Amino acid sequence: MTGKRTVTREELARPMVPYVEALARVLEQIAPLPSSLMALRDARGLAIAEAIVAEHDVPGFDNSAMDGYAIVAADTAAASPDRPAVLRLIEDLPAGTAPTQTVAPGTENMSAALLNSGANSTGCAGCGALSLTW
Repeated sequence: MTGKRTVTREELARPMVPYVEALARVLEQIAPLPSSLMALRDARGLAIAEAIVAEHDVPGFDNSAMDGYAIVAADTAAASPDRPAVLRLIEDLPAGTAPTQTVAPGTENMSAALLNSGANSTGCAGCGALSLTW
């Protein structure tokens, strides 16, 4: 069969099955497949059968999924597009590295996906998203 099928007047006159009922009808007819072990390279597109829990945290510190700047929040409290805050960059931190310097008023450090649990001990009291800076 090629092309589109023409919908009949009778089909158009029939009331639609509500979504919840249609979903229930479909789910009544299916069952999950049994789980099986396989190499990771063969599992593309499949779902896992149970939760996977890492034996240890990776990375070994709390982090953020966004690049940004560790800052003293008060330094940017009055900032606006017309009156931007200007801070001195004291350290560039590639992903996975810990800060070695303390963020003090008027300074910032470039944090690539890092806002570690020790951030307060390094003076950080806020984070500015990289996408909101210029």
